[in-house]
Amino acid sequence: MKIAILHLSDMHIDNGNYQWLTKKTEQIVSAVWNDFSECGKIIIVVSGDIANSGKKEQYDYAKNFFKALLRSFAEKKLGDTELDNKIICVPGNHDCDFDINVNARQMLLPSIRSNAGMVDSSVYDVISAVQNNFKEFAKEIMIDNAFSLSINNNVKINAGGKTILFRLYNTAWMSSLKEEQNSIVMPLEMIESKSIDADLVISLFHHYYSWLTPSCDDNKNRFRKYVTKTSNVILYGHEHTPSSSQVTDYYENEIINEFEGGALYFSQSSYTRTSSFNSIILDLDSFECIVRSFDYNGSIYSEKKKRQVNLNQERKMDEFRHNTDFQKSLKKMSIPIHNSENVKMTLDEFFVYPDLERMNKRQLKVDEDFTDSSSIIEDTQYQLVMLEGDDQCGKTSLLNMYYLRFIDKYMYPILIKGKNIVNNNIDKIIGKAFDEQYCSNDKEKYLQYDTKKKILIVDDFDECQLNDTIKKKLIDQFLVRFGKVIITTKENENVVSSYFLMEKKNTLAARIKPLGHVKRNELVKKFYVTYDVNASSLQKQALLERVKAGFDMVENFLGKEYIPSFPIYILSILLSNTKMQNSSLEQTSYGYCYEALITCALLSCVNDKTKIDRYYNVLTNLAYYIYRKNGKPISEIDFRKFYDKYQEIYYSESYKEVKNNLLKCNLLRCTDDYYYKFSYNYIFYFLVAKYMADNMHCKDGQGDIMNLCQNIHDEQKANILIFIAHHIKNPQFVEATQLALMSALDSQKPVSLNRDDDYYKLLNEICESLKKEIVKPNEEIDPEKEREKILQKQDESERLASNDKIDPDNLPLEIQNMNKALRSIEVVGQIVKNRQGSLPKPNIRTMVLELYEAAFRTISYFGTIIESERSHVIEDVISNKKEGISNNEIIKKIDSFFELSSLNFCLFVFSKVINSVGSKELRATFSEIADEIGTPAAKLVSFSIISCFSKIAIPELGALVEDLKDNPVAMSIIRARVRSYLYNNHVSYSDRQRIINTVNLNPRDSHITANRPSRK
Repeated sequence: MKIAILHLSDMHIDNGNYQWLTKKTEQIVSAVWNDFSECGKIIIVVSGDIANSGKKEQYDYAKNFFKALLRSFAEKKLGDTELDNKIICVPGNHDCDFDINVNARQMLLPSIRSNAGMVDSSVYDVISAVQNNFKEFAKEIMIDNAFSLSINNNVKINAGGKTILFRLYNTAWMSSLKEEQNSIVMPLEMIESKSIDADLVISLFHHYYSWLTPSCDDNKNRFRKYVTKTSNVILYGHEHTPSSSQVTDYYENEIINEFEGGALYFSQSSYTRTSSFNSIILDLDSFECIVRSFDYNGSIYSEKKKRQVNLNQERKMDEFRHNTDFQKSLKKMSIPIHNSENVKMTLDEFFVYPDLERMNKRQLKVDEDFTDSSSIIEDTQYQLVMLEGDDQCGKTSLLNMYYLRFIDKYMYPILIKGKNIVNNNIDKIIGKAFDEQYCSNDKEKYLQYDTKKKILIVDDFDECQLNDTIKKKLIDQFLVRFGKVIITTKENENVVSSYFLMEKKNTLAARIKPLGHVKRNELVKKFYVTYDVNASSLQKQALLERVKAGFDMVENFLGKEYIPSFPIYILSILLSNTKMQNSSLEQTSYGYCYEALITCALLSCVNDKTKIDRYYNVLTNLAYYIYRKNGKPISEIDFRKFYDKYQEIYYSESYKEVKNNLLKCNLLRCTDDYYYKFSYNYIFYFLVAKYMADNMHCKDGQGDIMNLCQNIHDEQKANILIFIAHHIKNPQFVEATQLALMSALDSQKPVSLNRDDDYYKLLNEICESLKKEIVKPNEEIDPEKEREKILQKQDESERLASNDKIDPDNLPLEIQNMNKALRSIEVVGQIVKNRQGSLPKPNIRTMVLELYEAAFRTISYFGTIIESERSHVIEDVISNKKEGISNNEIIKKIDSFFELSSLNFCLFVFSKVINSVGSKELRATFSEIADEIGTPAAKLVSFSIISCFSKIAIPELGALVEDLKDNPVAMSIIRARVRSYLYNNHVSYSDRQRIINTVNLNPRDSHITANRPSRK
């Protein structure tokens, strides 16, 4: 969020100039409005000399001036910009009424200049009595009847979730008529020095440091150092010369920006007047600041100078000063990402909080076992949070974000690496971390500080080499010293029980989960919005389409659990895609990306790059060896047998060296200290596929691939088959997979959804009952929110499915047959997507055609099963019915159930085709195939694909409706698809109405107002 500060100074308002000044309020606002209108909040500050001689009537004039100024802003139709009606101000020397300059004041001033220690509240009251009129004025103009002008006052302003603290200093309390430099003393003992929660501190005073005396206990330098230490910015006036500078105190290691305001009114004679002020635009997220000075040129205020600066982001009023360099190190990405203008991006710009799955024994309901990890920041229930996760799940990034967010909440976290905990001397370990993460020597103070404000974060506690008994004692000591303790460990099923955490009170034990669909979509959107510096100027629909395309690309890359959906992998594929848009198709294929991930992993632990090829060969042969053992983990003995035989054929390093390196780079994983498997499915699938592709020239290799095609219902073999498509361009492979697709339920007649089709008859009655409901009347539609709802449902379904996994070989034969057909659709769809740039168009067209036919045969097969089972179900239910229920009622309800099941299955298969083969680039192919097959089913599938991946062409929609208007089943599916399109895309009001009219909605449905322009 950006805020705007109007910095006025030295107004010198009196009877002679107040009308002239008041008339300038509209011009002042007009001069700054273009910049201010883009800000979330406008704040007006005045750095002294509001009045000309501190008289009451002069402050009455000032009140009228500020009322006019606020009114001029209000007349600009602020919209989302909030105008703070409080005028934040300090007095200047002209705000003193020296007519009440009593003798006591005159007698005290010289003494104070030589002994600042004598100043207390009673002395201050006597000396500052000349400011009494200002004091009353300030209460009203700052909208605070309790305001009492002191040497130092604090005013908090909240904006964009951040707190801005204005520190007001009364440097004019000792002013005199003929004021001289080096004459003012600021009693530091009277300044409030306790810590205050604030993200930005702006100090406001009238006199610059040169007006303070250096002779009284070095008051000038002490005040300057104090202000520099406790402020990010100072605003001042008095000398009538606008200026901007950044001051660095290298000795104290402090940086501060200083902005001096010009005089809003200054007259050397009745004929010469000058008027000047500053505007400041401050981005509270980046701390970038633009300062402009304006001068009156006789008719308008024009910009004289402009300067852009980066403010010091350090929080200056915290109890313990944070080390900003350490904070910057937490924001570094594990993979370097630069935006479209080659600016390096930071973790906080992309980060998405993953979900956590609870592991405590006292389990709740399924949907309550998951919680958003961001909730830990606000949580007050759990003192100890134990998180386990995979090496690549983003544990460290999550903890880094926790650290930064706790700072935002004005807490004082300490981050410790598990490997650095080498003994049980907790205070020494904490003290060392404190020295690295804070810029103060208050280590002892921190150790004794309020535990509720302290957070301990321990990363990779499993890397601590101490035994479990000592670790348990360490955790107990952590809990005594800190209000909250967050610990991460490597994923290990026994980690929670080994630390005796399950029975601890106020403890959350959880596993960091891969990103679900909602979170993936959030990360994809953040990537595109942040990566493309021009994203904010995109039309909403253009950005939505970009996010959808990126999301679909990520889904294809992740596959069916090929790779866990960890942020590092999602960002890698998004970054690779943006960097390689002009590269060859070979380089942009997913196969290239998978290979790059494996190579990067090897490079992290194999120092000699010339040995990478050797390791690849080991991995490829090992993957095939495990595949031949049904893909199950192999024992240490089997691993050793494999490697001994491997070394008989190939030159390679020792068994121990190879095994340790593969474990170290996380390509292999050892469980129970005995069994070995590949860490992620994509490694296994990719390497097995590579082995088969490399051996396709021989009989065994060809036999392997045919075996995959014939057993395509097996998930593992289907996935390997997809990965082979990354390696093989051989036409034989394409033909083999195409044959597998053609053979799926090849004896079944494809569904057509013509009115004489058997499956049509199953759907007709229920589709008639659904009729034309499409979008609720008068409903405002947000496509992003509608998309999120869909993704949430997918997340919920996957969570439920993960708790109820079934061995496909144990399913009934009918279900296995359908699974085989559906798997064939997925595999061929992936081949089409991955190879559409390298396969000839006729091949692509043939494969898509066969895919359609396989889908329609599968639907027809389901219909056959439904019909055969319907009579049995009716007979069983009637034989066991309760009294009072008629047979007709039972038959009607069962028919309704089977009709709804048939419709849902039909739509499910259509959806499977859409997701498997859908592509914007193949639009013409889908239209051609719909025309060639010629059935309503084919036309509906092609229309659905096109409307999912492209904009609906209203003439084409009209032609489809005209063709199928007498087919209630087809029209019901069209309306459902159109409804989804309208809910999930930004569609102009005129196009929306045309689409509604085209699909013949009821009159009441044509009153949809979503996205309708308002009438003025």
